[in-house]
Amino acid sequence: MQTLTPIAQHFGFYLSQICNWALLYLILTKTAVKFGAYKYLMISFACYALIYSAIEFMTLPVYTVSKSLANIQGVKLLKLFVLPIAFSILWYIIVNLAYLPSDIKSQYVRESFFEVYQQDSLQIAYAAVLYYRYDKDGRLIIMWRDCIGMGI
Repeated sequence: MQTLTPIAQHFGFYLSQICNWALLYLILTKTAVKFGAYKYLMISFACYALIYSAIEFMTLPVYTVSKSLANIQGVKLLKLFVLPIAFSILWYIIVNLAYLPSDIKSQYVRESFFEVYQQDSLQIAYAAVLYYRYDKDGRLIIMWRDCIGMGI
């Protein structure tokens, strides 16, 4: 197992470099005009993969397998899961309190949703933040729930 890991890491690096450089070449030379913005998205993903695989190859992470779970049993194992679970619950609460659609947000984005997606904002699900709006008299109303939710 210890000899297989470095071989797999090196093989993965070289394969990633070859495939992503080939992908970049094909994107830049062979794509049609109708790809549009998708072409740039593919270029950015290929560049990210090139950089990520190079960094992973330079750092060469080492995976230890033997006796690693013997050190984290009982309460120590529980501590390992507390933060991810707590952050997941916090994220769920924030999304449900601040980002869910409301009548004010739906009216605010209704016209642009219909122009771009041909959908009524009252009929679709979305998550959005509205920091402020103006009332009928032109007064600024700050949407504190959204601001606090975004700040957290």
